[in-house]
Amino acid sequence: MRFKLPFLSIFLFALLFGLFVPKTAFADTVTLSGSVKDSGGNAISGATVSVNDANSSSTTTDSSGNYTLVISNGTYNVQATPPAGSTFSPA
Repeated sequence: MRFKLPFLSIFLFALLFGLFVPKTAFADTVTLSGSVKDSGGNAISGATVSVNDANSSSTTTDSSGNYTLVISNGTYNVQATPPAGSTFSPA
């Protein structure tokens, strides 16, 4: 009988912990955001930012060089491609 109380306490703690843990701790997607700038710190608008996920997610930077992508949780290579006609090289 002395072993039932610790087991019950651990079980109740685990149950309550599972109910109240924020769902974002186990998110299926993440938001990747940032900005594309040249070596002088100037924003590059119209650059394409892409990741190598199954959906080939990509977006274009806004006038401030900012971008946002919602992608599946994981590890990716991110590539920034300059706008057509610019003198920048891909990074």
